[in-house]
Parts: sequence; C-alpha cells; structure tokens
Amino acid sequence: MIKITFRIPFLEDHSEIKKIDTSKILDFLNERFENEISKTIIIGKEKCEIIANDVKQIMKEINDLDQKGKNIFSTPINKIPELKIPENINYSTLSNFLINSNDIVKQINSLSPTSKTISNYEDCLNSIATKLGIVFKKINDLQKFLQESDIYRNYNMVEKELNSINEENKIITNLSSEIQITKKEYGNYSLNNIDEEIKKLKESKEIDEYNELNNKILKIEEDIIDKKNKITSTIGEIRRPINKIMHQTGKNKIVESCFENPLECLNHENIEEIFSKIISTGFISLRNELDKDSISKLKNFQTKFNKNFIESIKQEIKSLEDERERTNNLLINKSKIFYDIKLKEHERNETSKQLSRTDKEIRDRKEEIEKLENKIRERKNKISNILYEILDEKIQIN
Repeated sequence: MIKITFRIPFLEDHSEIKKIDTSKILDFLNERFENEISKTIIIGKEKCEIIANDVKQIMKEINDLDQKGKNIFSTPINKIPELKIPENINYSTLSNFLINSNDIVKQINSLSPTSKTISNYEDCLNSIATKLGIVFKKINDLQKFLQESDIYRNYNMVEKELNSINEENKIITNLSSEIQITKKEYGNYSLNNIDEEIKKLKESKEIDEYNELNNKILKIEEDIIDKKNKITSTIGEIRRPINKIMHQTGKNKIVESCFENPLECLNHENIEEIFSKIISTGFISLRNELDKDSISKLKNFQTKFNKNFIESIKQEIKSLEDERERTNNLLINKSKIFYDIKLKEHERNETSKQLSRTDKEIRDRKEEIEKLENKIRERKNKISNILYEILDEKIQIN
C-alpha cells in the first residue's frame, strides 16, 4: 500500500503530519477549498435557477397551447415532472440537477401535436423549440463549467470512490457476518468426537460377546455336522453289500433314498426294520456270495442301527439346532452394535462432507473479502493520488 500523509489545517498541531479517515475526506475538501467550492456552488446555483425558470416558462407556454388546442399533444403534459432547484447545493446535487434537467428537456422536445386546431400553432411550436435550444445550451454551459472546475471534478471522483468503498465495506461486513454465523453453526462439529465414539463402540464388550456367540454358533454347526456324519458313515459302510443284496432280491426306494441322502433315514419310521429285513433276506439267499467283511459290516450295522440309535441322533441334532437358534437370536440382538457403528460412521462421513463444504464456503468468503479489501486499498491509493494532485501534499488515508 502507498502511504501518503498530509497536514490537515483544521487540526490543532498544523506542523505534525497527520492521517485522515475516509469519512473525513469530503469534510476536509469542503473546508480546505471553501472559497473555490462556494464560488462554484454560487455560480452553479445561479445557472440552475436560470435553467429551472426557463423550463418553467416553456412548460407554461406548452400548457397554454395544449389547453387552447384541447389536448393536442399525444403525451399528457402532466406526465412531465417539474424541474426543481436543489435545496442543498453541492457537487452531488448539481450533478443530479444536470441529469434531471437534461432528461426533462428531452421529454419536452419529444412532444408532438396530434392536431392542427390552432391557427398559429406552428409559430408557437417554433418559439418553444427555439427556447428549448437555448435551455439545452445553458445546460451544456453548466456542465462545461462544472467539468472545468478542477475541485469539482476531483471532488466527484473522490466521492465516487468513497461511495464504492462504503458499498464494498458493507459487503465485507455481510461476508464477515456470514462467516461468523457459519462458524457458530458448525463450530461444535468435530470429527475427533465422532472418532472417539466409534472407537468406544468398537472396543465395547458387546463386540466380544458377539464374537463369543458367533464362535459358539460355529461350534454348534460343527457338532451338527459331526452328528450327521455319524449317520452318513454308518449307512456308507453297508452300501456295497446292501446294493448287492437288492440286486438279487429287489430294490427298495426308501433304502436307495437313504443311500443318496443318509439323513433321509431320520425321516422314515421303522427304517431300521426295513434295513434288517433286507439284510436277513440277504443272509439267507446270498450267504455263500457275501464275503466275510461284508457279513461282518452287516451284522455290526444290525446291532448298531436300532431305534435307540436313530432317536438319539435325531434328538442330539434337534437339541443342537435349538441351541443354534437361541444363540442366533442372541447374536442378532448383539449385532445391533455393528448397526450403531455403521450409523456413527455414516454420521462421520456426512459430517466430514459438511465440514469440507463449510471450510470451502468460509475460504471462498475470505477470498472475496480479500479481493474487496484489495479493491478498497486501490481506491484509497487513487483518492490519495487525487488529493496529492489537488494539494501537492502527501496524504495517508485510513
């Protein structure tokens, strides 16, 4: 930033280099250049009065002409506003008066009659047009007079830059407020807190209990398989000799289904009698054709594969399956901890996204504030340079 300083004549110590606040610049210029400003204002006011009176006289002639011709103009005369002299004459009001007077004169000039009911209306219109031309010239003279006034021109430039600074400061204030509101709204959000909650959930005793129940179910599954394998191995040992017997004596669908799926044995009543009958028939009709090993296996099977054996296996499997169901229900209840963890992890992801968006919003606003602050610094430097040209003294603007 270019630092420029100047001596403000209305401060107590005139010799000390002082700073000036932006809000005091126009006051300073008004006091420093009171004579030149007063002269410009006096002349400007006189010119405004002349222009306003001329426009008023022209409007009177137009109204008279309109009344005589019974509303001969296409645009209603009362739609054209009155040109008023500013109550407080300053550079800003003089500029506004120039704009208003120019606009009103253009509206008057655009009027056109819709009828020729007045005999001398052309002379009247020519007279009005001539007077309008004179007013146009006076407006241009006022504009030229003001433009040629260095203090007026520079004052307007300074005022324009100050207005821009004020607007940009308002935007900065709003952006700063938005940042504070955003920080207040999301300031309590923390990933660390959520991470700590997730960690506690993962280290909770429910996880250990869940794992114990899960291991218990796996053990029950193994026990059920062992029980089923007991049936499978028992049936499997006699498959070859039984098939040989049935080949000679006739097939049995129930027995065949048991060989296909040994657990089918548990679903048939008196299955041991069916096997015993086939084996007994085989011993009678095929005794000489069965080898010793087959005979031994068949006899062992008859001894082992009785009603008590089958019922025992069925009960053991049922007990294990009931235990598995009870354990599984407990496991389902304990699995809620994983749902809680999943919910908390989802919350963390959403919070992380929101915090990222919030950080970006804050960064964007800060960048916008920085750009505006740079603009304000540039404007202050511009004002400093303008004042330097006017005063030929160094100035520092806060």
